[in-house]
Amino acid sequence: MDVVANEGETARHATNELLFHLFVSIGIVFVILVLFLGLKNAANAAFCIPMVLGIVFVVAFVFGLDINRITLFALILSLGILVDDSIVVVENNARHLAERGRDGRTKKQAILDSVREVGVSIVLSTVTRIMSFLGMFAVTGMMGDYMGPIPVFAAIALTASLFVAFSINPFLAHALDRGHGHHEEKDSPILVHYAEFLKKYVGSGKRETARRKWLKPVFWISLALVVSLPIALDVFRARMLPKADKDQVYLWIDLPRDRKADDSEKIAKAASDVFLDRNGELPEELRAASSVSDTSGERFLPDFANLFRGSQNRSGEYQSNLRITLSEKRELSSEEYVIRIRPIVREKLLAAYPDAKIRLLEDPPGPPTMATFHVKLKGEEGLPTESLVRFAEAAESVIRNVADEKGIEDLENSLSSALPKFRVRLDNEKMAERGVDTASVEGALATFFSETRVGTLETDGLAPEPENVVVTVPKKFREDASSIGAITVKNRNGQIVRIDEIATVVPDYAGSERHTENRSPTVHIYAEIGANSVVYPVLALYGEFETPEFAAKYEKVGSGPYGIEFVGTEDGKKYRLEWGGEWELTMDTFRDMGLAMILSLLAIYFLVVGEFKSFRVGGIVMMTFLFSFFGIFPGFALLNLVSGVYFTATAMIGAIALGGIVVGNAIILLDYVTQLRESGKSWEEAVVEGSKKRVVPVLLTSAAAVLGSIVIAADPVWSGLAWAIAFGLSASALLTLFLVPVFFYDLKLRVGESSHPEH
Repeated sequence: MDVVANEGETARHATNELLFHLFVSIGIVFVILVLFLGLKNAANAAFCIPMVLGIVFVVAFVFGLDINRITLFALILSLGILVDDSIVVVENNARHLAERGRDGRTKKQAILDSVREVGVSIVLSTVTRIMSFLGMFAVTGMMGDYMGPIPVFAAIALTASLFVAFSINPFLAHALDRGHGHHEEKDSPILVHYAEFLKKYVGSGKRETARRKWLKPVFWISLALVVSLPIALDVFRARMLPKADKDQVYLWIDLPRDRKADDSEKIAKAASDVFLDRNGELPEELRAASSVSDTSGERFLPDFANLFRGSQNRSGEYQSNLRITLSEKRELSSEEYVIRIRPIVREKLLAAYPDAKIRLLEDPPGPPTMATFHVKLKGEEGLPTESLVRFAEAAESVIRNVADEKGIEDLENSLSSALPKFRVRLDNEKMAERGVDTASVEGALATFFSETRVGTLETDGLAPEPENVVVTVPKKFREDASSIGAITVKNRNGQIVRIDEIATVVPDYAGSERHTENRSPTVHIYAEIGANSVVYPVLALYGEFETPEFAAKYEKVGSGPYGIEFVGTEDGKKYRLEWGGEWELTMDTFRDMGLAMILSLLAIYFLVVGEFKSFRVGGIVMMTFLFSFFGIFPGFALLNLVSGVYFTATAMIGAIALGGIVVGNAIILLDYVTQLRESGKSWEEAVVEGSKKRVVPVLLTSAAAVLGSIVIAADPVWSGLAWAIAFGLSASALLTLFLVPVFFYDLKLRVGESSHPEH
C-alpha cells in the first residue's frame, strides 16, 4: 500500500521545523546580548523571551486563538523585536548603575532615573512597532486570512515585552547588581571615532555648514538611484510568493471529448512510465518520483489547491488526473523538478497523442488560484459565441508569441473539442409507406448506442456471485454512418426495415462546452509559469496587444491593472481581457499591503509629531523608513543575481514591519538628545553625546532583530521576510546613527534655535 497523502505528517514536520527555528533564534539573540552586555545583563534582557512567549500562549489559550504555522512565524518575526524594550532598559540601567558612584545615588534611585529617562521613548517606539503590524488588517480576501495571525500575535508579544521591560527587568537589575558604581566611564575607541566623525557635520562653522548643505541632495539622489537602477536593470524582480518545495506535483491530461476511458487509461499509463522511468531514459536527478496515482473518467482525491483549479469537474471519460509523489531524498526541489521534466513529459505524450492538452501543476505556497497564468476573455452582452471564440483565438496567438521567452508553460484554453455525433433525419412519408413508427426507431437506436443487460452468469470460486452479462456494439461501428444506417426495425406487419430506408444519417458535431463568469460568456486561457514570475509576462503582453497585427482586428481603447478593453475593427463590438490567477492575487495583495503601509506610516508619523511637537522632526524620524531602501533594493538585486530570489509578498510584510522598527531607533535617539538639551547642554553637545550614548542600544536591538529573523531565510515562503528585515534594518540602523542627528541639528539651526541654551 502506498500513502498518497499524509497532511498530518506534513503539518507535523513543518511545525517541528518552525519550533526548531524558534529555539535557534532564541539562542542567537542570547549570544548577541552576551557579547554586547556581558553575561549578567544578557541574562536579564533575555529573561523577557520566555516570559513574553508564556504570556502570548496564555492569552491565546484564554481567547481561543489558534497556534499554527503562521502563528509561529509571527513569533519568530517578533522575537528579535520583542527584546528591544528589555535591551534598552537593561543597557540604560547598567550605565546608570555604573555612574552612581560618581553622583552618590542609591541603586533604587539610579534604576528609577534610568527607566524614567527612556520610558517615554520606549513606550512610543513600542506603539509604533505595534501600529506597523496592525496595518496588515487592511489586507483583504484569502491572503488577509492567510496572514491574519501575524498582526494579532505580534501585537500581543510586543505589548507583553513592554510590560516585562518596565517591571521585571528593573527588578532583576536591582537584584543582580552587587557593585557600587565607579567614578569614570571611558568610551570605547569605536564610540570615540564615531563622535569625531559626527562633529564634522554637527557644528555652526563654515566647514560643517557646507558639508550639511550638500548632504541632503546627495541623500535624495542616492535614494532615487538605489531604487530605480535595480528595477531598470531588471535585477530587482518581484512575484507574489516563491514556489514551495512540496512532495507532490500533478498532471492533468485532456483528450478530445469523443475519447473513452480506455484511451485515457492508456495515456495515463504512458505518463506514469515517464515519471517512474520504466524505460530507463531519465537522468539520475529526475528519477525523483516514488509513486504515481491516477484516475481516468472520475474525480481524483480532492485537496484544497485543486478544488480551486476545478478538479471537481474533471470526471469526463476523456480526462486523466495523476498525482506524482516525490521522494524525500531527491536532489532537486519540486520547482526545479517540474521545470526540467515538463519538456520530457510533453515530448513523450504529444508524440503519441498530439491532440492532448497537458498541464503539469505544482502545489501553490499560499492562496491557490485556477492557474498561475490566467486570462479571462469576455464580450459585450449578446455577443455571438463565434465572435468571442475568434477574439480568444487571436489573443491566444499573441500570448503564444511571447510564451517561450517569458516562461509561459502548458498554455491551453477552455475551448473544448467538438463532440462527434450523428443526426438521424426521419422521412415521414417513407415511414408511413413501410409502416414504421417513431418509437421503434428510437428504441433501436438506444439499444445500438448503449449497453444492454441480457442475463447473469455464476462465477467460480468459494463464494460464487452472479455477474451481469452485458452486450454492446463495438465502438468502430458506433462511429460509422453506414453501420447506423444498417440498423433494422420491425414494422407493424413484422417485416424488417433498415434505418437508411426511412431516414438519412448525417455526421455532425455537438457544440463545445461553454463557460461563464458572473453570467457572462467567458473563454479562459491558462498556463503555468516556469523559471519566471507572472508579473513579467503580463507586463510584456500590455505592449504586445498594441502591435499592428493585433490592432488591425481589435483596437485597444482602455487598460488598467486588472484588464484591457478592446473594440473589434470589423464588427464594432466591445471585448475585454481580464487578468486572473497569480497576477490578480498579486495586484490585490500588493494593493492592500501598500494601503496598510501608508496607513501605518501616517499613524506613526502623527504619533511622532505629537511627541516631539514638530511636523519637521516627525518627517526626519519617518525618513528612517526610506533609509531601509538602501538595503532592501540592492540586497534583493544581489540575491536575484546570485540565486534567483524575488521580492515577494512576504518581503513586503517585512518592509511594513520595518516602518515601526526603524522609527523606534530614531525616537530613542532623539528623545535622549532632547533631554540633554533640556538639561542645559548646547545643541552640538546634546546631539553628539546623545547619539554616542544610543549607539549600543540601536546597534544591539537591530542586530537582535536581524539575526533573530535570519534563521527563517531557508524557508521557501518566508525567506523574503527575513531578507527584507536583514537588509533593510541593517542599512537603516547605520544611516540612522549618522543622518538623523545631522538632519535634526540642521533643522534646529534653520528654525532659528540658538546652538547654546539660554541662561
